[in-house]
Amino acid sequence: MNVPFFFASGLALGVSLAAPGVAQADAVEPQAPSAATALPRTSTPPAPMRESRYDSDNPDDDSAAHASAQPPEPADAHSEAPPIDGEPIALTVSALPDSVAAADAASTGEGAAPASPVSAGAANPPGASPNALDEPALSSPLAQELISGFYSRINVLGYGILQDPVNSTLNPNNALALHRYETQLTLRPDFNLNFRQLELGIKPRFEADWSRVQNGVQGGTDLTTATAYINEWIARYRVTDQLLVSYGRENLQWGPSQLLSPSNPFNQNNGKNNPAIEQPGLDYGRVVVIPNASFTGSFIANTGAGRLNDSGDASGPFHKAYAGKFDYTGEKAYASLIVSKRDTTPWRIGYFGGWNLSDALLLYSEGSAALSTNPALPHPDFDLLAGATYTLLNGAMITGEYFHHNAGCTQSDIAQCVSPLVLDPTNPYPRRDYLLLQYVDTKLVRNVSLTVRLIQDLNDHSTQLLSDLEYEVGQNWLIYFVPSVTFGPSRSEFGSLVRYSLFGGVSFTF
Repeated sequence: MNVPFFFASGLALGVSLAAPGVAQADAVEPQAPSAATALPRTSTPPAPMRESRYDSDNPDDDSAAHASAQPPEPADAHSEAPPIDGEPIALTVSALPDSVAAADAASTGEGAAPASPVSAGAANPPGASPNALDEPALSSPLAQELISGFYSRINVLGYGILQDPVNSTLNPNNALALHRYETQLTLRPDFNLNFRQLELGIKPRFEADWSRVQNGVQGGTDLTTATAYINEWIARYRVTDQLLVSYGRENLQWGPSQLLSPSNPFNQNNGKNNPAIEQPGLDYGRVVVIPNASFTGSFIANTGAGRLNDSGDASGPFHKAYAGKFDYTGEKAYASLIVSKRDTTPWRIGYFGGWNLSDALLLYSEGSAALSTNPALPHPDFDLLAGATYTLLNGAMITGEYFHHNAGCTQSDIAQCVSPLVLDPTNPYPRRDYLLLQYVDTKLVRNVSLTVRLIQDLNDHSTQLLSDLEYEVGQNWLIYFVPSVTFGPSRSEFGSLVRYSLFGGVSFTF
């Protein structure tokens, strides 16, 4: 059970501004077509994977980006005339004598250009290089290449939360100190440099936060904090167009599912309940092999928890994990196979795939299974998700998903299924059966987009209903409003922590 989800879901205001001619750095992970990114009724399936939020593993994307980062070749001052009897004649472009230049300027009605401090035919001063009086250093090809390859994006987000904690067996007398009010101001700069075969990126974060616990054991407590950290960073080297190696801290997401990503062995929580809240980056080493446009192989080592524990999405000891991921992308279908191993659990095999049945209908599935029995679990350990997305004529999309977590808890009281002291991001939904219904309309009214999500626990019949309303003001501002409400008794999953939550914020990006 993902407790921080209840803390952050609610109402949000936000703004996004991009500098002209600069691509956005926050690429979104691949998924079922969304109204924000997919062309309505297209027959081409979405790409099966975008593992890193920095860049894709598609060599064509990187090649294009690299090519665009190269400056134009400087015009050469020397050329050759057509050869005569096989001997080329070198032509040198030299400045006109001052008297000739002045006479020419006078004949065109312009003032005479000031005489150069060093005449065209004079020798350079002693000790000076031949190009000492040429263009400034920033105009050199190397400097232009670095400048062209540099990208920056700075986002400032301010938001507030109002929520109603529940007194339950999971949170008796608000023992978890769930806050009633919270405000936060966050500075989110992103910096990226592509230089030839090397890519470097970093996403530092600066937060100032105030919150109040209204009731319970710590009732009347105010807390003010200021935090600086690095949520993501990347160092990637392109050995060849078919081989890339990287190490860094990334939010590694894949798969078409909207509820969660059961094929992801590192972090199944995809953060789609509240897009304004960033998912924590984990530490990964990766080797990516791209033999052709249809197949990609990735070998991934999750070497550190990164920001996972500090963000509150996980608690307890971290265990390293390793995975091999193999992707196929076809004309109307895509599929991926993931084989993984965590230090303390059996080998696991996962998959996801999608098929465009028609221009409007996408069918997809995602899941994973342990390859051996885990004696700590009461049932065989496998997950299965099946879903479909239908795109309406106006571009809005309706999605339905069913998720079965076979090793999930069957106890009636959610406090017997999870412990707030041991949160597991690879298991954000602890029970066995869930249903998701979602409606997305990115063109509800002019610059207003709307997402409505209904999630039901089919075992205890508790429900969470939330929406994400976003309004773009010009090119710079984005306003969020994300209300959330839960239904069910205090012993149920969704009724055990927060009765309602309102998240509102404004974002400015430049």
